[in-house]
Amino acid sequence: MKTCTKCRLGLPVAMFYIDKQKKDGLRSSCKSCTNSQQKQYYIKNTSKVKVRTSRYYEKNRDGICEKNRTDLVRIERRRAWCRKNTKKRQAVTRAWEKRNPEKKRAWNLVAKSRRRASSGSHTVSEWSELIAKYDFKCLCCDKKPKDTMHRDHIIPIVKGGSDFINNLQPLCGPCNLIKGTKTIDYTRGNYGNSVNGTREEEGR
Repeated sequence: MKTCTKCRLGLPVAMFYIDKQKKDGLRSSCKSCTNSQQKQYYIKNTSKVKVRTSRYYEKNRDGICEKNRTDLVRIERRRAWCRKNTKKRQAVTRAWEKRNPEKKRAWNLVAKSRRRASSGSHTVSEWSELIAKYDFKCLCCDKKPKDTMHRDHIIPIVKGGSDFINNLQPLCGPCNLIKGTKTIDYTRGNYGNSVNGTREEEGR
């Protein structure tokens, strides 16, 4: 257990991000408080963060592109393995949960709190209108996906984002996987053809 310096709650260590500079190897604030702080910083400094993000990307374009290509290959290999080894994957998951009951409880608690905390909703027609607005193309790589278009949350649910249509953007599967839980608004800038060079979020 560890006490968060922000909310003052005693929480399992799995609820804290790793910080190797700290004596105990963990951040002083819990994940929920850290994410909330990051969200508030982004809202108050949106222009500043976008300028810094753009400069970082231009300076490190080659490295980012290579990392994202490597990540995409790794993700595809993992997905292929999971499809071929469903029973083995389930057995591995159950074994891990048995060995790590504290982490399992912590993650279940986080998932439950996210579902309760998330706000807003959107209709099927709103989503259809949104993807039609962008010509049924992924806003990251500017290509039409071969499979289903993913509903990506600009501000991720884990960082306090809503499920309203104005917080959604259409991305293809690979681009959505690469973006992960980063806060990147592809609707406000021309990020075309960046599937191999997704911009990294800064200002954390």
